Amino acid sequence: MKIRARHLSKSYNRRTVFKDLSFEHGSGVMGIAGSNGSGKSTLIQIVAGLMKPTSGSVEWIREGRAATREEGFTEVGAEEQVLERGDLTSLVGFVAPYMEYYEELTARENMNFLQQLAAGRGGNHPENNTKSGVLEHLVHLFDASSFIDQPYGSLSTGQRQRIKMIAAGVHTPAFYCLDEAAANLDEQGWHQLSTWLDLLRSQQTTIFLASNDPRELDWCDRILSLDE
Repeated sequence: MKIRARHLSKSYNRRTVFKDLSFEHGSGVMGIAGSNGSGKSTLIQIVAGLMKPTSGSVEWIREGRAATREEGFTEVGAEEQVLERGDLTSLVGFVAPYMEYYEELTARENMNFLQQLAAGRGGNHPENNTKSGVLEHLVHLFDASSFIDQPYGSLSTGQRQRIKMIAAGVHTPAFYCLDEAAANLDEQGWHQLSTWLDLLRSQQTTIFLASNDPRELDWCDRILSLDE
């Protein structure tokens, strides 16, 4: 998976958040750094297809596959296909401190709902994920077995953050957009997140990580600073 941005700008009314950003990123972890208000969360939402830029463009490119009309790909070359923005719901794993899940459902029930949603939008079918052990693997990695069947609303902030990570990966997305991924995690959670990122990196996964925390940025293979 590769994301290519050209001359991105974002403004709200008369305030310019950032302007004329261009970058390209494939496998590995790309950090999005900057001070508060520099536009880190805004940029990562644009990369995830959740927000449109004021100007410029983003291309989400899957390589090495034949384009098919059913999957919504547009063929632009022999080895590159550009995904439509509307197809990204089942293809991106997204984590952010401001996102929450249904509090009255257990964490596992929330996972099942997300898997069904991904399947309905052309993602992997929940049964396939169950057979491959994706959910069980992530629950084990983030040591969530003791609270996966508790109501989401009863969980601590650190437990919720681990559930957000599991939710991001449960449908085996094509790429990840992580905004302050380590927020509210204790040292054990930091270690689990680091282990997960190393695993994704070894699988040549495309990851964007927005943060102003030096420890998180140390995980990155390259960094785009919005303060420069």
